[in-house]
Amino acid sequence: AAGYVEQLEFNNKRVIIVDDGVATGMTVLASIESAKTLGAAEIIVAAPVVAPQAKDMIAAYCDEVVAVEEPYN
Repeated sequence: AAGYVEQLEFNNKRVIIVDDGVATGMTVLASIESAKTLGAAEIIVAAPVVAPQAKDMIAAYCDEVVAVEEPYN
C-alpha cells in the first residue's frame, strides 16, 4: 500500500551502519540515535573513509568505528 513503512526492530541485535564516506559525521549520528531508539544492543559504523575528527566524535556514541582510510587534516 502507498505510504506503508515497515517498522524495524533492532531489539538486542548488532546493527552495522554503513556510509559511503564520513566527513562531519552528522548523518551517521542521526542513524546511531535511530538504532538506539529501536533497541540496538551493539552499533558498529563502517565506511571506506572517515575524517579523524568525525571518527572521534562518532566513537563516543557507538561501540566501534571501522574505516579503511583516515585522511590527515
